[in-house]
Amino acid sequence: RRVVRAVVVAVVLVLVAAGARLWWENPSRRSVELPEGIEQGVVAEIGGIGPLCTSVGLVEAGGLRAQGHEWVGTLWRTRVDPGTGASAGEEETFELRLGESFYAEGLGTVTLLAVNPPPLQNPLRPRGVVGGWTYRVNVVLDPGVVPEKAYWQAPATSTWARCVQVES
Repeated sequence: RRVVRAVVVAVVLVLVAAGARLWWENPSRRSVELPEGIEQGVVAEIGGIGPLCTSVGLVEAGGLRAQGHEWVGTLWRTRVDPGTGASAGEEETFELRLGESFYAEGLGTVTLLAVNPPPLQNPLRPRGVVGGWTYRVNVVLDPGVVPEKAYWQAPATSTWARCVQVES
């Protein structure tokens, strides 16, 4: 009888610990409203479907991780020569939590509005690329910066062939 009780207590403790770890490592809050003081700009979903392209560069999705029960997203900003579309060789990396913004000189203010993390790994399901978007961002573009055509409208040989559709 004591053995059965000890086994039941051990199983309950393991289940509680596993559930707490899953809860901590997979935060449920995945989106926020546009913070006060940030104006509405171009909204784009970037990640598996491509970067956001403008006349002065790309904003691409980097890694997504949970830290301190919050989602932390990495965004890369690459400058390009507007005339040729060739990379200007300057890349900046920004880590943002939901609702945080960064200012990219020559581009504008980028705010992280939502994340779309991949599903928890199921050992019975084959692994692979899930696809879809990773981040939803609001970009308040600097004067003179314009979003480029959607990637499916750009020529296949263009640097912009990796770009996503934007909504104003």
